[in-house]
Order: sequence, then structure tokens, then C-alpha cells
Amino acid sequence: MNKFKAVEKKPLQYGLNIQSKKPKNPIKTSIFNNDEDDEEVPASSVSVTNKELARNFSFESKKTKKQQEEALEIDSSVFDYDGVYDEMKGVERRRQEQIRGKQGNDAKKPRYIEGLLRSAEIRKKDLLRAEERMIQHERETEGDEFADKEKFVTSAYKQQQEEMRKWEEEERRRAAEEDITAKKDLTGFYRNLLNKTTASREEAIKASLDHNEKPKSSSKENVEEEGADEASKEIAEAIASGKNITLNDDNQIVDKRQLLSAGLNVNPKVKKASREEHARDRRYSDRRGDERHRNSKGHRSGRHEDERSRLSREIEEQIRQSELRKKEQEQAKVEAITAKMARSSSEQTISDAKARYLARKAAAKNKRED
Repeated sequence: MNKFKAVEKKPLQYGLNIQSKKPKNPIKTSIFNNDEDDEEVPASSVSVTNKELARNFSFESKKTKKQQEEALEIDSSVFDYDGVYDEMKGVERRRQEQIRGKQGNDAKKPRYIEGLLRSAEIRKKDLLRAEERMIQHERETEGDEFADKEKFVTSAYKQQQEEMRKWEEEERRRAAEEDITAKKDLTGFYRNLLNKTTASREEAIKASLDHNEKPKSSSKENVEEEGADEASKEIAEAIASGKNITLNDDNQIVDKRQLLSAGLNVNPKVKKASREEHARDRRYSDRRGDERHRNSKGHRSGRHEDERSRLSREIEEQIRQSELRKKEQEQAKVEAITAKMARSSSEQTISDAKARYLARKAAAKNKRED
């Protein structure tokens, strides 16, 4: 019995016998039915391009580094934008903290009493000014009628007049500064508005100057110190972990690969920016909005001054009308008394004339009888 089976083959036929080919797997097209645009680039051209890019990058890096070193030699804090900005805003931040602390201590006190008292004081001054103008107008109308009379002026009245004069001068000066119609351009108006609304500007500038005057080491020295600290830290960690490292005469690691451990060496991820940096960015981006708010506040203060002037004029007009009505009433009383007296005197005259007429008539009758 044969151990091997005979392989069955198809019988040959007359003519050309061609074996059928196995069907190939169909080529899968791209997902969007697009042709591939990637072309193979020779390795030689890739290396030449990489070398050219590295050369240009190193040249630009050296040039930029040289410019930075020259700028740091002139001013060590030339690139410390965040530090200068924090110093400028530190004054305003401390003031706000003081205000919040004061509000916390005075939480039980009324919130709007200061504004109400200030408004009442302004109304009182407006009323006094209107009354003073009314008295001055009456004195002008009287003329020299009471020029020979003695005048009494107290020290309190003099002090009040001096305060009113200073207050009026301050009001006129403020109105002249805020009057944009009397100026050829708006330079002075915006300068005054900026100086008035940014009270902490000089303090912020002073804080930034103090920040620049502080003794600081250059950025280059800081970088070198940081690099030395990192190197010493790496050496200490490697020795503590039992790694065999080789150091040169400058106490530097010869081969950095000795620091690598078995397995995948992954650098730690860079930490995200802290909350303070985000807050600093928000403060920096919101400065435009603060300036627009302060400008609108300055315009509102100008309208408030106009409203106060109009109110003062209305009060003065009301006082004048009241005094005029009093004078008219007194004049009407005097005229009524005069008319009454004239009427009574005319009746007495008529009765006397009638009595004299009757007496003459009786005398004439007696004479005829005789």
C-alpha cells in the first residue's frame, strides 16, 4: 500500500493549456476619493534643506541674542513688562484693599449718608448764594437812601462771605476747564479730564520708577545661576538614585545620556499659567474699558455742574418773585388806607359846608322877619 496519495490533476487537453491566475485583492481608494499628493522626496534634498534652515535659524538666534544682551546692558529691566505693570497696579490694589477693609469695619454704618450730606451742603451753598445776590440787587435799587445809616458786619458773616467767594472761584475755574466750546481743540479738555479722573497716576509712575531703581542682577546672570542650580540638582538626584555619572573639571556632566533611566523617558508637562497671570492679563485687557468709563464719568460731572447752575438761577428767580409779591401786597395796603382816609375827609367837608349853608339861610330868614 502506498504511503503517498497520488495528486489528482486535470487531464491535459489538446492545444495551449494556460493556468488561470488567482484574482488579486482590489486596491482600496482613499476615503474622499482623492489622489495622493505626497511625493517621495530624495533624502539628499531633505538633508540639504534641513541644514540650510538650521544655519538660518542659528544666525537669527545669535543676532537676536546679541541685541537682547545689548539692551540688558543698558537697562536690566527692559523686558520686565509684568513686573513694572504689577508695581504700577500695586498702589491701586493696596488702596482698594484699604477701602474694603474700612468698609468691613464700618459695615453697620449707613451707606449713602455721605452722598446725602454732600448734596445737602451743595444745596445750602446754592441757597446762600442766591439770597446774597438778591440782597445785593435790593441794595442797588435802594441807591443812597440808607447811605447815612450805620452798618454792622459780624466776623461770622465775613467768614461766610470768604468761603462763598472761594467756592464760586473754584466753580468758575472748573466750569472754564470743562467748557469745550471756548477752546480751539480738545487737547486741554482731555488733559484735564485725564489728570482729574486718574488720581493714582503719579503714584503708579513713582512705583514703577522705584521698581526700576531697585538693585537687580542682569538677566544673563540670572539665567546662568538658574542653569547652575539645575545642573547641581540633576547631579544630586543622579547620585542619590545610584547612577554612575562622569564629571569634568568644571563639575559638569560629560554625557547627559548617563542620566537616562530604563524605559521611556518623558519630560514633565509644562504647568499651566497660574491664576495670578490670568488675572494680570484680564487687568491689562480691561484698561481700555476703565478709561472709557472714566471719560463718561467726566462728561456726567460736567452735566451735573450745569444742572447745579440752572438750579441756582431758578432759586434766585423764585426769591426775587417772592420779594416782589410782598412789595406789591404792602403797596396795595397803603393805597387802600390812603383811599379810605381820603373818602372820610371828603364826607366831613361836605357835612361842614352843609351846616354853614343852613346857618346862613337861618340868619337871612331872621333878618327878613325883623
